This record gives sequence, structure tokens and C-alpha cells, in this order.
Amino acid sequence: MPTAYNLALSVQKIVPRSWIAFAGNRLMAAKGDARRFGVDAAGNWVNIQPEGSFVGPDLHTARFDQIETLVGNYWFHEYRPQAGDVVIDVGAGIGEDAVVLSHLVGPEGRVHAIEAHPGTFGCLRSTVERSNLANVETHALAITQDKGTVMISSDAHHLSNSIVAHGAGVAVDAMNLDEFIERSGHDRIDLLKMNIEGAERGAMMGLQKQAGRVRHLAISCHDFVAEAGGGDQFRTKDAVRARLGELGFDVTERDDAATPWEADVLFAKPR
Repeated sequence: MPTAYNLALSVQKIVPRSWIAFAGNRLMAAKGDARRFGVDAAGNWVNIQPEGSFVGPDLHTARFDQIETLVGNYWFHEYRPQAGDVVIDVGAGIGEDAVVLSHLVGPEGRVHAIEAHPGTFGCLRSTVERSNLANVETHALAITQDKGTVMISSDAHHLSNSIVAHGAGVAVDAMNLDEFIERSGHDRIDLLKMNIEGAERGAMMGLQKQAGRVRHLAISCHDFVAEAGGGDQFRTKDAVRARLGELGFDVTERDDAATPWEADVLFAKPR
């Protein structure tokens, strides 16, 4: 990470975030950089750019073009969303992917951004609102095999929150993919992307009747977490691959993956 970023991470522990944002804005203005930074009423960082504003609990400084490249490299290996597409983003986090997807599908398209953790969902909703993403609809929801209520962890880092993790958590509403797709009213889903920290195996079991509406899938599996000692509940790749096959999808993987998490993404389309 850049030295300035590391310095800001250290400084934020002892000085108000608003002071850091002020100093960052002076620096960006001096460099002719369009980025500006702020802190919202909940204490979250806000990274403000012409293409969108990203709200999150952690210091966020990435440029939109950097985010766009990362999102494309991770998710669009087999299919890149087009203007007018319908995308379901399961595990949308703070909304970085949703901003990129919104630009790609355009005003005639639709993005359904789903996030289970209440705190992270608040950031997602704020990202969408501050970015004026009229074609993005946010949903506070866990996607699971069955409808009901599940517990999701509240870890120090929001990216690792999971409904399969052990320990204390918060209760959230859950729905399966069949019901969500039916309720959405779309006759086709051009891309279903999923990153839900080990819960993808159960989520895919909740897709059956509506599988024929889905044209492309990109599912992040989490065997790499299990390999790092996170527990066998994160070893999902074989089960998800088998489930996709049962549903009539051809499944591919990356042969150029540079990281374990990239290698664990499965891409699928109807046979």
C-alpha cells in the first residue's frame, strides 16, 4: 500500500477522521486529483468521485478506474455486462461492484444489490444514494437455501462477515434465489454474481425453478479460506460446481488466476 495510505491508517487512531479527510482533500486538490474525502454522520469514510461515492467503515482511497479494473478482472472473465442487462449482485458489500455494474448496464438496465449485514448494508445504501444510481435497487437480505432468519457474524473487518462463521452475530432475514428472482419480475437475469463468504453452497441449493432465467453466473467459492485454517465449512467449490452441473450449466474456471481467491471463482452458463 502507498506510504501515505499507511500513514493515514495510523493517524486515524489518534486524530478525528474529519481532520484526515480535510488534509486529504488539500492534497488531492494540489495534485489536481478529482477525489475528495469526507466522513458521514455514522463515522464512515466517504470517497467522493465523479463516477460515484464509496461509503465504508474502513479508509477507502481507490480511484474509480482502479475499482473498475479490479471488478472486471474478478467477475467478468466469461461475461461482461452490457447496456440494458439485469444483474443480481449477491453479497454486494459497500457497493463498489454495484457502482461499476450501474455504469455498465446503463439507464435501461437494472442491478439488484443484496447485502445481509446491517452495518454493511447501511454503507451500500449510502453508496448507491450518494452516487445517484437510479438503476440500482438495494436489498437487506441473506440469500440462503430456505426462507427465514439466519445469524451473520460481525467481524472487525466487514469483508469477512459470514453466516457460516462461528461466534456472535446478528439476526438477518433470509430468502432463496428462486423466490428473489420470481419477486424481481425479470424474465431473464443476465449475470448472477455471488460473494457471500462460504454461504454459496446453501445459496445455490435455493436455485431450482428459476435457474432457466439465468444466462451467466460468477460464484466466488472460499476453499482458500479453509486452506488458510478458516474451517471446512468454507470448502465449497466442489459442491457448488456439482450443483451448477445439476442445474444444467456448463462450468469453467480461470487458468490464469493470480491469487487463490481468483482461482476459486466458478463461471457458468446454460448448456
